[in-house]
Amino acid sequence: MATTPTTNPIPSESPRDLKFNAGKVDEFVNSYSVYYTDRFGAQRRTLEGIRQTASQAASLFGYITLDSFEDGATLTVGNQVLRYEATGEYYRWDGPFPKTVAPGSTPSSSGGVGSGAWISVGDASLRSNLASSTGATLVGFSASLTVAQRLTQMATFMPILKDNGAAGNGTTNDASALFALSGNYIATPGVYYINTSGTINAKIHMMDGAKFLVGTGVILTFAQAVNANDEQKIFKYASLSTSRINLNVNSRVSLGWFDHALDGTEDWSAIMNHIIAASGVFGREIYCGPGRRLLNNPVNLQDKNYITIYGNGKGIRSNIEYEKAPPAGNGAVTTYPGGSAQFSIGVNNTIAFSLPATSTTNYRSSGNVIKGLTISGHNSPSVTQYGISIQSDNDGYTISDNCIINVRGFGINIKGNDALDMHGNWIAECRSPLFMNGGKESKVENNIFGGMPTGITCDIQDQIRLNFTGNNLAPDGYTALNLLNVRNGVFSGNIITGRFAGLVTMFTSNLNIFSGNTFRVPNDEVTDWTAGKGAWASTNYDPQNRDILYGVIYLSGSNDNIFSDCTLQAYVSGTNPVVIRLKSPSLNNIFSNIRLVMASASTQAITIEAGSNNNQFMNASRSTEVANSGTNTQFIAYRT
Repeated sequence: MATTPTTNPIPSESPRDLKFNAGKVDEFVNSYSVYYTDRFGAQRRTLEGIRQTASQAASLFGYITLDSFEDGATLTVGNQVLRYEATGEYYRWDGPFPKTVAPGSTPSSSGGVGSGAWISVGDASLRSNLASSTGATLVGFSASLTVAQRLTQMATFMPILKDNGAAGNGTTNDASALFALSGNYIATPGVYYINTSGTINAKIHMMDGAKFLVGTGVILTFAQAVNANDEQKIFKYASLSTSRINLNVNSRVSLGWFDHALDGTEDWSAIMNHIIAASGVFGREIYCGPGRRLLNNPVNLQDKNYITIYGNGKGIRSNIEYEKAPPAGNGAVTTYPGGSAQFSIGVNNTIAFSLPATSTTNYRSSGNVIKGLTISGHNSPSVTQYGISIQSDNDGYTISDNCIINVRGFGINIKGNDALDMHGNWIAECRSPLFMNGGKESKVENNIFGGMPTGITCDIQDQIRLNFTGNNLAPDGYTALNLLNVRNGVFSGNIITGRFAGLVTMFTSNLNIFSGNTFRVPNDEVTDWTAGKGAWASTNYDPQNRDILYGVIYLSGSNDNIFSDCTLQAYVSGTNPVVIRLKSPSLNNIFSNIRLVMASASTQAITIEAGSNNNQFMNASRSTEVANSGTNTQFIAYRT
């Protein structure tokens, strides 16, 4: 039984006090209690109590941080803490000092963790736990969220779907729960499976990791705008052929919202056509982030206005780089390079982006924009392909900053254009990069066009008041620039280069101005084309079987046109080859300040056929005679 001490004055020599004090020494040293009671009834701190008091005092003055268990250190006082780099956690030593830690140590290997050893004083593990998907449950919430997500939700004063009947587990049909909601809600991480068609009337704000899975044959409609980051995958189709998502309100939709392949293996045409079909009278923007998207059917703009389809830039020029063998020793190319918004036309698809012809009376499509995309054709298509085909009357279209490449057909084929703005495009390795038919008040500026010998690089027909400025027409089209029934146009500051006769051809085109252009044939690059190797001659290959008498610039039935302040480099050899031919009847055309650079002095600069009257050649820089088919009275010469 416990010994009852005396109350004798200190020091007491009573055996009872001696026995009592022996027990108190044991309690002072070994007890985990903070206090013990002496023989006079007073409370005094145990060794544990002294340790805790010292620790509290150290915390008031702050810890002195040291590095590290891995590097080694010596601790001398209780408020020094040592960092464990592997976890970022700090530990204080709870044993005797000094405490020496050898390099390469861990808390476990240098004394252990616990009372009398290393004590964690950091919050690294707590922070990690709070940031986990179940962190909110550590502070009293039931939903599986991080604390940051729960605080975000609380800051917006919006309820979460999982607190209002939605399971978000990817298997439970959440349709009935979500269709019953109205107001604003946050979709926290999880997969919300919708296996019944209907409308979500609530406005949904999507957190990272939240996604709607739309079941087979289900049509899911959102009555309010959906909010998400551009590349946040929030929609997934169980069956793209039978499922549909209608975003009826969003003025802007990102293709990055759709969990669909970006390596060219999955068809995106249905997704894009759903987005366009659901747009309202004010149109919408469709953002196309990086990735390669396959189109097995045309993206259809029919009956839609003010649709803007835009990407993040043209990126790599084509899939030609993808197919070329890599440099020796670098291994095989296995992934598609580039970083732009790329669209690849499927083998059986005719058109990437289409406005088909319509029978609707007086219908005109207005204000649609296609910009910042890369469109590439199939290498072995089963059909003639088009990058962009606009076959219905249209107003105010913008086609800009695109790369249209490797299309075995037409890069851009546009009809009935009014106030078209086409600029900054690179359209090459297409049979015919540009075909325009029937338009007015349009501008084609600062583009690069490169054709193929089977087509015309820029074929412009039935245009009024066209501004064609600052473009670079590169080989290999059999004609670089063809004008048919074009009038009152301005063609200025262009560089027009080719390999064949008929570099520029004009048929029944009147009152056009050509100023400050550079014309050159053949191109000076060494290529597989015979015409590219040195001066072009009658024996060289011409895709249209034209000979050297055809003319580099050819006018037929074209009147009142002005060519001024241009350079014409015609490296053509043979017997009297023709640089400029005016085929009858071509009347009242003026050629002024034309710098002719030709292969030899024997080159026939100009041929004016009988019936082509009142054409003037002023300051043409060469005194070459007119061919005998014309008469000198038809040639008013003011040459230097």
